Amino acid sequence: MTIIEFMTLKMKMLINKDKQDDMRKQAQLSTELQVAYKRGDTVTVKKLERLLAPDEVKAVMKHPWA
Repeated sequence: MTIIEFMTLKMKMLINKDKQDDMRKQAQLSTELQVAYKRGDTVTVKKLERLLAPDEVKAVMKHPWA
């Protein structure tokens, strides 16, 4: 990786601070999930699993004659 590529990547990361914050929050939730699982706190585990689950994209397919 050249210095120019590195600087470009660094600038993109600085611009996209929201994505960094989301990734940090996801890592924190993942850690909390592990702790809750080890404690046996099933309610918290289910709650955190729902928060960490990827968003489902539901494609709506129209009927061909509609």
